[in-house]
Amino acid sequence: MNDKLYPLKNHKGQSLVEFALVLPVLLLFFIGIIQLGLIINDYIALNRAVSEACRFGSTLVGYSSAEIMVVGKLIDGLGENIKKPNLRIVSFTNQKYGPYTKNSTGSLLNSSGGAVTTFPELMFYRNDNKTQANFDDDRSVSPNSYECSYVSVKVEYDHEVVIPFADLISSATVKLTASNTWPISTFYPDLLNNRNLFRLHGSLPIAVNEKSCVLTGEPVVIKGDWILPGGFGWLDLSVYFNSGQNPNAGPNDLADWISGSPDNPTIDVTPPQKVYSMTGQKNASAVRDALAALLGKDIMVPIYDTIGSQGNNGFYHIIGFAVFTLNSVQQYPDLTATYVKTLYITHD
Repeated sequence: MNDKLYPLKNHKGQSLVEFALVLPVLLLFFIGIIQLGLIINDYIALNRAVSEACRFGSTLVGYSSAEIMVVGKLIDGLGENIKKPNLRIVSFTNQKYGPYTKNSTGSLLNSSGGAVTTFPELMFYRNDNKTQANFDDDRSVSPNSYECSYVSVKVEYDHEVVIPFADLISSATVKLTASNTWPISTFYPDLLNNRNLFRLHGSLPIAVNEKSCVLTGEPVVIKGDWILPGGFGWLDLSVYFNSGQNPNAGPNDLADWISGSPDNPTIDVTPPQKVYSMTGQKNASAVRDALAALLGKDIMVPIYDTIGSQGNNGFYHIIGFAVFTLNSVQQYPDLTATYVKTLYITHD
């Protein structure tokens, strides 16, 4: 009987040896599947963040710090699993920059913790002729020879593999790249063939904070109530800033400006320019009726970055224009609208 059992024992021992030999291969196989999933997850996260940064950059017409803001948007859009120290931003000249982080106040920081305010070269913007450019260059382009500009963002990322001793086989990291390009569709009021397409020399008389002009298709509330002390969300287009006169426009003037009535002419708004705020409550039926006639239409609205003073001396620093689709005036003096695109912005 003992002699007959020996072959069985040997068979069991042989199975254990075979299993021991195959187990590392199986573990590597399963870990490899997990690793592939992590790589795909990071690749998707990188592409999503780059796409959002491109789209955001296409709205930053004329900002002197546009490229810094694009990088900030890129960092904000990264997934939780993306390790920022492993991320580098690639320029058009194939130079690599980074890593970058952001502090609690939203400032962009380099690897040493210092604030980043500029890059050694133009990073993201080009014209159709393949030359590097920023938005300022586009202002000299006429409607008859308009060249499209675009923003393009590219990144490299070192994905750290989880397979044990991977560096003994090949590399402990896998390099991922992601890129995206977004066209910049901009129209400049001073270059339009027919400026009558927009009233008031290019604007509806209400001020919108530049932070509202971020993402195309995003619904926003245009504040028409009290924004600065003693002031109003609407602009007073009856008098130039620091003209020696106090703003004195009323609801009827505002209604005429909205409807385009020639009875009350308006001042030109040419950014950058300070414009008085209207004072007092302007909740009049004539104003609501004039606004209701614009529902569902694209309206051009002045954009401000800062406000100053109060009461009759309150003003908005207008830096440009943006297009909104007017959705509702039911909550007047506040309006609801959908941001379409930035038209023109300039800073002092």
